[in-house]
Amino acid sequence: MTINFHSNVGIMYLFDADGNILQSAELVHNGSKLLPVNWLFNGQEFALISTDPKYGGMLDGHFRRTVMFPDDGHPDLAYYVLDVNEDGRDEVVTWGDDSVWIYGADAPAPKGRFYSSVKNPLYNWSNYMSVVSSPLWRNSKG
Repeated sequence: MTINFHSNVGIMYLFDADGNILQSAELVHNGSKLLPVNWLFNGQEFALISTDPKYGGMLDGHFRRTVMFPDDGHPDLAYYVLDVNEDGRDEVVTWGDDSVWIYGADAPAPKGRFYSSVKNPLYNWSNYMSVVSSPLWRNSKG
């Protein structure tokens, strides 16, 4: 999934593994980048567009907002996706000038085999990078 920042700002595309366009969309654009999020442990990742409670959220593969953020006063200046507690599922870290908030899914980690992912190493982090998420199936420790 990609989003255009030059010329036709906000046009999004979803590609298959061979680079064919599966679909396109134009949502409310707020200068966001798309970050892959492993939220469910099931192999389906979402794309985080921002943590703004009105215009942000996570998109599924049909560009539908499937996870929204509450209007609870959290900062939404910037955000990133990390597996903060190292359980194999991503958390969303969002921050502003004076606070950092972390959101995570409330479902427990599954038993047995579950989906995780491998993303760009943090030492190569840049605000202008493309984030790649590669599948990784793991077995639970418990």
